[in-house]
Amino acid sequence: MEDNWYSKPREELLQKLKTNAEYGLSNVEIIKRQQTHGLNELRKGKKISPLSIFMQQFKNSLVLILLFALAISIIIGLLSEDDVQRFEYLIDSMAISTIILFNSIFGFIQEYKAEKSLEALESMVTQFTTVTREGEKERVESRNIVPGDIVLLEEGERIPADARILQSHSLRVDESALTGESFPVSKDGTVNVQLNVPIGDRINSIYKGTIITGGRVLAVITETGMKTVFGQIAESLLEEKKEETKPEAEEAKEEVDLAEAEKTFNELLNLGKVTPAEKELLLPLLASDTTIDLGEGKTITSRKSLVEYLKKQPSKFSLAEEGTSEPPKEEEKKEKDEEIPEDIDTALSDMQLGDTPEEKQEIYKEFKKEKEKEKESTPF
Repeated sequence: MEDNWYSKPREELLQKLKTNAEYGLSNVEIIKRQQTHGLNELRKGKKISPLSIFMQQFKNSLVLILLFALAISIIIGLLSEDDVQRFEYLIDSMAISTIILFNSIFGFIQEYKAEKSLEALESMVTQFTTVTREGEKERVESRNIVPGDIVLLEEGERIPADARILQSHSLRVDESALTGESFPVSKDGTVNVQLNVPIGDRINSIYKGTIITGGRVLAVITETGMKTVFGQIAESLLEEKKEETKPEAEEAKEEVDLAEAEKTFNELLNLGKVTPAEKELLLPLLASDTTIDLGEGKTITSRKSLVEYLKKQPSKFSLAEEGTSEPPKEEEKKEKDEEIPEDIDTALSDMQLGDTPEEKQEIYKEFKKEKEKEKESTPF
């Protein structure tokens, strides 16, 4: 979409659109441009009935939690033998019901208004328009108009697409749907408009969906369909609806993925492939298809491949024997090696006893044992 048609000189505009103000476009060129630009229509979203819109409000995760709480409150209240307690649960149930109903009605009104706004935009389309093609004036369906078409519009007609004024006589247009301006504005195609001015100040241009309240105009079409200003508004409404429903679907998927990850983690834990301390690290990886670099050019790109990789690893500890998900405690550390006195160490080296520190430690320990035995056998 080129948004500066309003600032171009008339000759440059016609040259860029490859059209002629008196002759218009040829029938062959019309067909080519319809294939390139498509029909002059607003893209329609999927039609949803009011009942479907209302029922969708109950698919929200918060509403589902409230419904569950409501069911529990009602059941406990009915089973309670104490009248006071039964009355309290009845009050709780009514409060929860009010919250659910208010939330659902509010959500329904917002979504229903969005649907009606889109339908209103779609209704603001001229059914037939007078155009000049191959030098002849003819009435065509507005949806068959293409950029470069020369159109003739009079008082009371809706403008079928965004256009630049070539000639006009006492032209006034109601642009309240676009700008909020309560009074019709005068238009003049001879005025030069600078870049980056608001739509309401582009007095040399007219826009799809607005109404001619006085005069007549000869104009060249610059944008059609979803590329018009009205098309951009319709697009934003459709995108807003997608953004409202997308987080709920993603949230539900994340909950399912997390539950699957918990289940997978417990299986790996029972197989001894992971430790409880690794849960915090592994759960996010198991809950999503995250790429993991193992080094040496090896990567893991999915939950399935990560689980297969972990299952191939040697068991870190035996859980079958312990009957618990906790790893067995570490054995007590071995007694530290004693430091060999310097004179004894020198003597061992002179006698070439003990080639390594470990062997010297063994000899020294035997030496100490013999000394202790001698002390025990020597009377005081």
